[in-house]
Amino acid sequence: MTALVTLAQAKTHLRIEHDDDDADIALKADQATAVILDYIKYPEGWEAWDETTVPLHIQAAILIMLSKLYDDRNAGADDNPNVAMGYLPPSVTALLHRSRDPALA
Repeated sequence: MTALVTLAQAKTHLRIEHDDDDADIALKADQATAVILDYIKYPEGWEAWDETTVPLHIQAAILIMLSKLYDDRNAGADDNPNVAMGYLPPSVTALLHRSRDPALA
């Protein structure tokens, strides 16, 4: 999968200036990208996206999800109890709502 955020973008978003966590940040950026693409059901043309062509609202959602994965090493212990298990953070779903292809029930 092509990276939709660069390591530099990820580190800037996370406000990290050292290189100690680069491998973990890169892994979590890939994981966040996979989560977001799965949520929006891999829209037509997504394969051609890269960090310069991905829609900005999708890139923003990836960065927010990255923050959640990076900061929450406690496996959800501090999650908002008003968010049901299995749902993305409200800020992410707000960004992606119009881009999502709803699942059929």
